[in-house]
Amino acid sequence: MSEATLSPTLVAHTPGPWWIERRLGDELQVNAKHRGEGSSYCVASINHWEGEADRANARLIAAAPDLLAALRKAAAYIGNTPSFRIGHVGAMNLLAECTDAINKAMRHV
Repeated sequence: MSEATLSPTLVAHTPGPWWIERRLGDELQVNAKHRGEGSSYCVASINHWEGEADRANARLIAAAPDLLAALRKAAAYIGNTPSFRIGHVGAMNLLAECTDAINKAMRHV
């Protein structure tokens, strides 16, 4: 690939798709499919609903599995395309940013 090293491709997070549901009161929940048909559980909860910022946070959280998958594909494409690897500083900087973001998402807490 490149000098940047990606985390292993093992996915420790709950697989997507994730979606948003509005719960009682002002709570927004990001949910994922659970074992069994029609079953879901809460991946994240935004309890202090304060308008558009919290709705935007919920959308970003719900999109996380798709964003991570797309970022991994982009990093692999940049790292494996000779025209990007050879002397293209902008592409290598972008690859480093992608790799850092992927590793941040995959890091154990």
